[in-house]
Amino acid sequence: MTLYRVQKRWRQPKLLWPKKQTTKTQKKTPEVQKQTEKTQPIEQQKKVVQKQADQATQKQADQTTQKQATQTKKETVAQKQPQKNSQNNKNINKETSQKKTMASQIKNTELEANAQKYLAMKPQTAQTLTAAANCFKQLNNHANALKYYTQARKLDPTNSDIYYNLGLTYLEINKLEEAKTNLTKSINLDDKNLKARNLLAFVNQKIITQILNNAYEQYENKEYVKAFEILDEGIKEYPKIAQLYYYRAIIYAAMNRNAASIIDLQKATELSPGHYMAYYQLGKIYEKIKDERSALV
Repeated sequence: MTLYRVQKRWRQPKLLWPKKQTTKTQKKTPEVQKQTEKTQPIEQQKKVVQKQADQATQKQADQTTQKQATQTKKETVAQKQPQKNSQNNKNINKETSQKKTMASQIKNTELEANAQKYLAMKPQTAQTLTAAANCFKQLNNHANALKYYTQARKLDPTNSDIYYNLGLTYLEINKLEEAKTNLTKSINLDDKNLKARNLLAFVNQKIITQILNNAYEQYENKEYVKAFEILDEGIKEYPKIAQLYYYRAIIYAAMNRNAASIIDLQKATELSPGHYMAYYQLGKIYEKIKDERSALV
């Protein structure tokens, strides 16, 4: 009997390693899936909106910073600009003044030369002397201007323009009475001399203003008699000036000469019907007289 050797098949034991746990994904229900699908766009929109808001905020901040920088630059320029302009204006004014001075010096030299040229002419006439006097007048050399105008007047005593020039020169040195005399003579020689008429009216107005100022100064110092004398002389010279009668009436009222004050105020309203202050003073004096009469009763 044949014996067969039975070989046992040994199996290597299996190592029991721990199994890798896998997470099973749960299947989403249709409702959950729909909800997720809805939620995802909303979240994406929120992110987009937030990103846009951040960008807008950053842009606004950049614009504000840029605006502040621009404003600061403008203020700096504005602060520097007046200084620059001021300096430029000073330079321009200086140059202009220098040019004017030079032009004036050249002109004065020419006038002086012309005056000497006219005086050197032989024989001397009223025309050459007047031309020389005109040069001296433009040079503001009033003494020489009057000297040669006077000599020209002697050579041509019926020349209206010479008297006008004399009157104008006297006015420039504020000798009003002499100006008035020569201008009046100029008009008497030529009543169509309008420039002499206009200038005489101006001179008369200056004289009247001077009379009123002198009288008012005495009135303020309560020197009523002196004020009255000044106005009285003024009325003799200018009998048709309402203002002189009005202010003399004020002096009369200050001296309690109410009757004389009323006469002057009436004269003022007669010469100047629109002189409302004269009517006002008349009312005050009449009221004062009435009160005095009432007191006597």
